[in-house]
Amino acid sequence: MNGYLYIDDLKVGEANFQVIDQSMGAIGGQLTPNSTYEVYRTKIQELCEKKGIANIEDFKFKIILDNEITIHPEGGIGVTDITEFEEIYVESVGISSNVIAMVNQLK
Repeated sequence: MNGYLYIDDLKVGEANFQVIDQSMGAIGGQLTPNSTYEVYRTKIQELCEKKGIANIEDFKFKIILDNEITIHPEGGIGVTDITEFEEIYVESVGISSNVIAMVNQLK
């Protein structure tokens, strides 16, 4: 299912999310960043270099799915953007079973 990553109220990119661990309520997908992401890219990459991921403790990440449902994960949202790689990965864990079921149906 397509969804959008936000930092605060700014849309920074889009990802096609898939369930990556049903028992943990986890989804993930490759982010296609927009121009707004570039404002945050250096800081996200620095955090990834330092601790492996930029997470909800670093930024006010939010994911809104294509059907306009905002997910509220218990475990947070993280972004991995390593300077040596072109891919940017977004993941979230602790999502309700209802949302996980919806993502599974729409893949």
